[in-house]
Amino acid sequence: MSSPVDPYRDWGAAYVLGSLSPGERREFEGHLPGCPECSGDVASFAGVPGILSVVPRDRALDLLEPEREAAEPPPAVFADLVAAERSRRWRARAWVAAALVLAAFLGAAVALAVRPAAQVATDRKST
Repeated sequence: MSSPVDPYRDWGAAYVLGSLSPGERREFEGHLPGCPECSGDVASFAGVPGILSVVPRDRALDLLEPEREAAEPPPAVFADLVAAERSRRWRARAWVAAALVLAAFLGAAVALAVRPAAQVATDRKST
């Protein structure tokens, strides 16, 4: 049997950074004395606000910039995707054309096979 999940487990960082609402803050502070895990989390995050205060805002935003750039694929990826789509379309069109040619061939073969039999039947009736 598994133990119940602590609903406050992920609140430690938000508490230290002041991101909880006043009601959530009071609720979490009431929970802390009885929960060594959450108390340990709060203690481990205690130095984060001090560290964040020494990082200039511009520098912090610059650290996020590589992620924004990484979100755009390089032009080569786009070119590869376009080429793959063109190839897929070409293959699909080739299969459709082949199916049409086969259907026309089979239709002609059936028509030729049925026609002489029908002609023989009409010849027999006339004699």
